[in-house]
Amino acid sequence: MIVTASPRLPRMTVDGPLSLAASRLPAAERRIFARYRANALLVGSIPSTEAVLLALEPLLLNPLTLWHPAESLTLPERGGTLVLRNVGRLSPVAQAALVDWFNHDAYQTRVISTSPSPIYSLIERGRFSDALYYRLNTVYVELRDE
Repeated sequence: MIVTASPRLPRMTVDGPLSLAASRLPAAERRIFARYRANALLVGSIPSTEAVLLALEPLLLNPLTLWHPAESLTLPERGGTLVLRNVGRLSPVAQAALVDWFNHDAYQTRVISTSPSPIYSLIERGRFSDALYYRLNTVYVELRDE
């Protein structure tokens, strides 16, 4: 299967702890999200990734669809933004459905996904779809907790 992807945008790293009350993404990163409507993979601890999601909330497009690993995967039908929390826990069936959805999404829905650890190790072990990884990883944001 051939998967087309947007041009790769810069890798971003946010150093230092991010509290939920004081989370801020630098202006350059906010412009990337606003201008390119890019998909993003946020890698870091759950408090850090949730803090960034809160900071991005004004930039997320309606309708907003949220997915958590304890729920079944429901994909948006009208565009907007899909937020996938702890994306590494998607089942193989859900991963295949998501790749197929990407290939047929006429609305170019923005997808923001989070993971407490890098996904690439799951790809190497055959537990995560490389096609899905490259669709989700247009902008990679690594959050470092100190």
